[in-house]
Amino acid sequence: TTSAMPTQGECGTCGAGQGPAAGVWEASVVLAMALEWNQTTPKNVLELGSGLGVAGLAAALRGGDVVLTDLSDVVPRTLQRCATHRSLVDAAGGSVMTMAYDWRKAVPADIMDMRPYDLVLSADAIYRADLLEPFL
Repeated sequence: TTSAMPTQGECGTCGAGQGPAAGVWEASVVLAMALEWNQTTPKNVLELGSGLGVAGLAAALRGGDVVLTDLSDVVPRTLQRCATHRSLVDAAGGSVMTMAYDWRKAVPADIMDMRPYDLVLSADAIYRADLLEPFL
């Protein structure tokens, strides 16, 4: 279950000068809990702006095959977080893959052609006005 996944850092906070992916945002925790409360078990999941991957990892812990995406400078943190929880994800029958993707640009074929997605997640990805347009 998602409750087995510890969070590091304070929700919604960032390390000084480390950017928005340095901490766990409250919205990603709420989204992760919603997946569990609703007993949502999507098979193929894409998370946009995953940061530390809390929501996507929660889907993987429900047995989903998840692709976490974020900016290339965020991906190393996401990969580290995935490695930390790999044994839990494997035990749940899920999988996690991390890819660099700026969702303000066209979707690369390697992400879209990978699989049909049952669910697309995004938690608190619009934290600046310039990030709104791609979602319209």
